[in-house]
Amino acid sequence: MKSDYDLVSELERTGIVSLSILERVFEKVGVQREDAKKSAEDIIHFFGYSDRFVDNGLPPKVRDLFSIAEFITRDSSFGVGILDTYREETTLPPGSRCPGTKWDILWRVWRMNRIYEILLPVDSAPKQDIDKNSTVYDGLSDEAWDRPYASVKG
Repeated sequence: MKSDYDLVSELERTGIVSLSILERVFEKVGVQREDAKKSAEDIIHFFGYSDRFVDNGLPPKVRDLFSIAEFITRDSSFGVGILDTYREETTLPPGSRCPGTKWDILWRVWRMNRIYEILLPVDSAPKQDIDKNSTVYDGLSDEAWDRPYASVKG
């Protein structure tokens, strides 16, 4: 099993939310492993290798899954928040079934920043105690201070 750091590295390198990344995101927000796997598979099926897809043709049961993943965007205490939506309006072209008709397109998009936050929360980074009175030179050995000064010839 890949570590969270490996998954973030994969995401940065490819720009693609893979099945393993999405599955880990669901697990990290408390979804049971089997449910996380099933939900991740269902969502990835629609996104494929893209960062967005058109929602207009989703069946109601599948739309519910996406709505949950989006809704929890609004309240991080409730869940994942890894999806967002936006609408685009277009006019159907001549030769189409209803030329000149206004058509709303609903897009589902990944919230990459939220995926990164879930995989590697800021508070999970190892904290180091920093002595505000120390300098970068404090760690040098006595031998380092005894070295002869090297002149630069130019």
